[in-house]
Amino acid sequence: MRLILASQSPRRKEILTQAGFNFEIISADIDETVLPGELPDALVLRLAKEKAEAVFSGNTDATIIAADTIVCIGKRILNKPVDMKEAREMIEYLSGKTHRVLTAVAVFKDGEKETWISESQVTFNVLSEETIDYYMSIASPLDKAGAYAIQEHEELLVEKFEGLYSNVVGLPIEELVQRLPLQ
Repeated sequence: MRLILASQSPRRKEILTQAGFNFEIISADIDETVLPGELPDALVLRLAKEKAEAVFSGNTDATIIAADTIVCIGKRILNKPVDMKEAREMIEYLSGKTHRVLTAVAVFKDGEKETWISESQVTFNVLSEETIDYYMSIASPLDKAGAYAIQEHEELLVEKFEGLYSNVVGLPIEELVQRLPLQ
């Protein structure tokens, strides 16, 4: 089975590799702009589907895995910050709050298209200015939804989480393996 990950995410690549999958990577070049009035669940699902479709169109003989992850509180979506100022604002906003991490996964195989959303809840510690300053000095938040990665500096930021840890990292591998057994 030819398997393609439609993502440049180093975290998704690592998750699939650790799970024992052999795969190629083909990045999907899509517009990730949030549409007016688009809710978090609809956005993340649309982006995962568009990524899968973009790669599947030229690789119909392969199984395509695409995913998109967002952080949200209510209807407010925290995508990847554009700069360190916005990253800091996101961390300050998340301080002491519980937020949702949504990862939509799209698997296209043999003309069948399966999509789903995995949801986890993450509660941040109440963060002091000093803790935020320290985090900002050691973190690389610009390529991460919500300006953080749970696997990096979890002890500083996260009080608790519910749901799949791999979902918060960017790919709910436990759910993917159930739908796509190793071959």
